[in-house]
Amino acid sequence: MQLLSGLNKRYVILIKKGVYMENVVVDKENLAMAGEGTGATIISSNLNTCINNLSTYHTASFGAKAYGFMAHDISFVNTAGPLGEQAVALRSTSDCSIFYRCEISGFQDSLYAHSKRQFYRECEIHGTIDFIFGYGTTVFQN
Repeated sequence: MQLLSGLNKRYVILIKKGVYMENVVVDKENLAMAGEGTGATIISSNLNTCINNLSTYHTASFGAKAYGFMAHDISFVNTAGPLGEQAVALRSTSDCSIFYRCEISGFQDSLYAHSKRQFYRECEIHGTIDFIFGYGTTVFQN
């Protein structure tokens, strides 16, 4: 398989079930992350614009930046709640990114489809105000 960026390898990381309380930014091309199921493998944080005085972009619990990122069976959560105002669970600036059977949950601004081309299949996206936003060319299926 020839990948568009010219690389012939895909790196796969298996993430065991558990709650990982941290902010993660992935900047490795053709990386795939496989969890053990939504609600079982959870990447979570509570950074937000109000209390932490950050831009919306920098509040993401998880950020995908590099080409060809893939994730499946993972929950991305921001637990800041209504007092935190804008708080992103998942931000993608990754071109040709794919999210399959993922959960994206927050209060405001849960999914930041920031830019480039993205595909979401069988994902559950939860939130209230502007919970899906951004400038990316995005396809949601099922």
